Amino acid sequence: DNTLLVDLFAISTDYENAGYESSKFGSNLSTKYEVFDDTFFKTGFGFDRDDINANSNASALYKSREGTYTTFKGFYSLENDTRDSKFQATDGKRIVFGQTYAVPGSDIQYLENNFSVSYYHQYKDNFVLNLKSSLNSINAIDNNDVKLSDRQFSTTKDLRGFKSRGVGPTDGTEHIGGNYSAFSTISSTFPSGLPEKWNAKTLAFIDFGSVWGVDYDSSLDDSDIRSSIGIALDWLSPLGPINFTFSETINSNSTDKKESFSFNLGSAF
Repeated sequence: DNTLLVDLFAISTDYENAGYESSKFGSNLSTKYEVFDDTFFKTGFGFDRDDINANSNASALYKSREGTYTTFKGFYSLENDTRDSKFQATDGKRIVFGQTYAVPGSDIQYLENNFSVSYYHQYKDNFVLNLKSSLNSINAIDNNDVKLSDRQFSTTKDLRGFKSRGVGPTDGTEHIGGNYSAFSTISSTFPSGLPEKWNAKTLAFIDFGSVWGVDYDSSLDDSDIRSSIGIALDWLSPLGPINFTFSETINSNSTDKKESFSFNLGSAF
């Protein structure tokens, strides 16, 4: 009953809000197995080579983080999952703790920690309460700073109403992420009026989140909490999960990149 997972990847991404491009390739090898009822342990190792280029209008300090970096890492996670479904759950919880260690031989050694918890409870027909939180950190353990592509950022899944990589510390006009991030959500489904055979759920939510900590220049730090409120539609379509979200920010800063509507195919809240 062990699962063997092999990842091979080559990814090139232009992070418009974060002000840099990343071209990365590498591989991960891991195994996952059940150690207790509903409790799974995953461990493995991997490597990647990452070429980072800052935008032309970035600050000199930001540009000094450019370069090609090689990372060798070991990682593990422990997961307890009692949800009745991995999509549109109505009961149960999921708790995950994991760590990743960039070992000696890497250009930058670091320790990354991730903790998340989700709780689901159906308190009335067509009404399911969901409480969700996560706390993440990454810190270099040598004399270097964490590279740009390893820093903590927000996504539209973590903090709706804001663009991915659109909140937190900035260097000029660029969002530079942080060494720490935390997100929480309170949501509830409600009757959608759509045919049951569509497998569609509507929900109302309120999100809270923050990204903070700038190891290479603490004067750029921004630990303010952002929040938003809105409604969303999760649809298990023939093409896969589809999500539509309409949201309005409650707390925000002038440097934040906002997004009142988002559409995702292939993943949903």
